[in-house]
Amino acid sequence: MEILIAEDDPEMLALYARIMRAEGHTVTTCQDGADALALLSERRFDLIVLDLKMPVVSGFDVCRHIRSAGDATPVLALTGMMTEQAELEALGSGADDYVTKPCSIDRLLARTHALLRRAELRAPVRWKLGSWEVDLETGIASSTDPQVTLHPAPVLTPLELRLLRCLSDRAGSVVPRDELLSVCWRGERSDNALAAVAMRLRKKLRGSGVSLRAVRHRGLMLYVHGSGPTARRASGVRPLHAARPLAGARRA
Repeated sequence: MEILIAEDDPEMLALYARIMRAEGHTVTTCQDGADALALLSERRFDLIVLDLKMPVVSGFDVCRHIRSAGDATPVLALTGMMTEQAELEALGSGADDYVTKPCSIDRLLARTHALLRRAELRAPVRWKLGSWEVDLETGIASSTDPQVTLHPAPVLTPLELRLLRCLSDRAGSVVPRDELLSVCWRGERSDNALAAVAMRLRKKLRGSGVSLRAVRHRGLMLYVHGSGPTARRASGVRPLHAARPLAGARRA
């Protein structure tokens, strides 16, 4: 796998690179956000390991920039900040997961392998979501109406797609918070992390024909507009594992 590591501390950068190469990955490194953006404009990576506090361009800004440009590459954020605000900002900027520095090698590898595994398993098919079709390889959404162009095109990250998968399987019903946290992160995460991703996703879904609703003290629900309880499947909201490729779409 091709991994980009952006970290301004040269010793930590060398350590992370050595760990990843020992796992058999091809590693490219840089020490500031501007160089990271330059590398990302030239080639694609399977994973970005991104320090949030870097000179020139911060990791937060790098993440926001690549998401706005339509790049759905998984991002593992590295942060020395342990505040709740740092967690919310990391996820809100588009990161799929994060680790707090210093961290153990085992924890870093576990998070890295989880994101790479999810990226590998992502099926290159298109998924119908309300009035949108989502390319599951890139996360880019487009309108099912050929006369309508989404500008800018919404981009769903791997984390957001996992959340939608869990919710769409029971569209119209409330999915408990604990279940969403377990499925989407497969580890210990707070309700604040879920709220941050849900808020980001709620904004992206505007105009899609579906919306995300929070049910206090219970969880989240995917609501299909213009359909009754018995018609929620007919709108095209289907679980990702049951999605069928469109004509001409390739399978892995």
